Amino acid sequence: MLDQGLEQLGLVPQLQREAIALELGAGRLQAALARQETLRIPLRDSARWKLERVDLMLQANSQAEARALLAAASEQLAGQRDTPARRALEAQAARLAEALAD
Repeated sequence: MLDQGLEQLGLVPQLQREAIALELGAGRLQAALARQETLRIPLRDSARWKLERVDLMLQANSQAEARALLAAASEQLAGQRDTPARRALEAQAARLAEALAD
């Protein structure tokens, strides 16, 4: 049903995120990763996109790729001006870094 809506409306990031959550709930991690990849271009490879992908990669046990993407996201965040949104993303990056260290 959600896929039919996406076909009619085109790629809507909010709907795709809902679809990702449904895939995760159903235990289909690879499908969730594939759906998340479709958001790379519309979200302009943003730090938020990278951090969301790192989270999925951790669940998929792809630690090397997750580390590289986390480093790229952290570097991208360092170049942005200080805002509440940036600080929230930096906190998320720190949590993900801790998870990678475990």
